[in-house]
Amino acid sequence: MRDVVRRRTPGEGLTDEDAESLRAVGIDLDVVLEHLKESFGPDSLPRSQPRRGRLRLSRSAKKTLQLALREAIWLKSRTIGGEHILLGLLRCDDSDINAVLAELEVKPDDLRAASLRTIGRAA
Repeated sequence: MRDVVRRRTPGEGLTDEDAESLRAVGIDLDVVLEHLKESFGPDSLPRSQPRRGRLRLSRSAKKTLQLALREAIWLKSRTIGGEHILLGLLRCDDSDINAVLAELEVKPDDLRAASLRTIGRAA
């Protein structure tokens, strides 16, 4: 899966802007990166140094974070977690996300239903 995502996401990794955007919705990027490193090894971490500057998110990223917040509220969660981000991604109808899922032969509705089952909420 990493290879599929890498082919579709050119660029330099996470920026300070990304970290600040995530922090604004209750996600500590340092904690996420540490969990990635523990779970998937040091190669799972972005290699570039964060850039400084003004916070800029694409429309799709903003929409995903908004939808993740809505999912967290709907699920009566006190924080926004990875499961909410995933559900937000699945709801935002982004062409890149859809292309990655199609390449992996995963239907968004099936992944959403499986995710909700895993966290204990019926679709």
